Amino acid sequence: MSSKMTNRLFYLIHEATSETEHEPNMKKNLSIIDRCSKSPFKQKDLAQELKCRLKKKNLTIRFLSIVLLDMCAKNLKGTFVKNLNQKSYMKVLRQVATWKTQTELSERTLALIRYLKNNYSEYKIFEKTFQTLLHKGMNFREDPEFGGGLNEKQLSKKVKTNNTQPKRTTNTTNNTFTSTRNNHQNHIIPEELKKVIQDLDVMKETVNLLTQLLLALEPNEKVQSNPLITELVENVKKFRQQLQGLIIEVSDEYVLKLVLETNDQVNNLIRYHTLMLKPNCK
Repeated sequence: MSSKMTNRLFYLIHEATSETEHEPNMKKNLSIIDRCSKSPFKQKDLAQELKCRLKKKNLTIRFLSIVLLDMCAKNLKGTFVKNLNQKSYMKVLRQVATWKTQTELSERTLALIRYLKNNYSEYKIFEKTFQTLLHKGMNFREDPEFGGGLNEKQLSKKVKTNNTQPKRTTNTTNNTFTSTRNNHQNHIIPEELKKVIQDLDVMKETVNLLTQLLLALEPNEKVQSNPLITELVENVKKFRQQLQGLIIEVSDEYVLKLVLETNDQVNNLIRYHTLMLKPNCK
């Protein structure tokens, strides 16, 4: 444990990645992300502690750690990811990816490495790690369903959170709470629209993170008291403006369909958040 790491953060990481958990606990993972969202120092400690957890031989600890690492990379983004820009860190991820191939652990790790390579080209170690594993014959899926952190279908089916409160859903928001991440493998995407596809995936990841945070609120907890939720809501509102422009500009039928789906998700979530701001909302 880092000398600067708080005992509380250390405890939360070990609790979320304990071999007794067996399955990812979204509420614990979100609590860690929320705690570290405003502190680069905590994010550095979080990254280093997860590296230590990934070195454990226990399969459950490794699996839960890679799920948490994936969520942190995709939701804390650049300030967290720069802590992964190390040869020693990539060595650990290569070992995890090749330890037991053709397993969910291996495929999640490969999906994370692909994500880092595609979204953080300024860190050459990610590209090098990707190419090394590719030359070893590792199978990187084009857009794995289980590689998107919060929005993955398989994880949402597998995770059993320990929340005692009932899940809050309404008819207008129900579609927002399920993953709509698309597998683009069978579609030829025009080169000039590939960046649009990447942007849409980022939007969907943010929408799903915000959704999970809203659903994880305690009955008496005020939505506006959570700074991470406030920040994500502002991002989602900016997405709505971007999407309106894309609806006008995009002519490719498949990509336009994705834009419209994402636009629906964004609008539904904004309406749901607005509803939760009302005093009598349960």
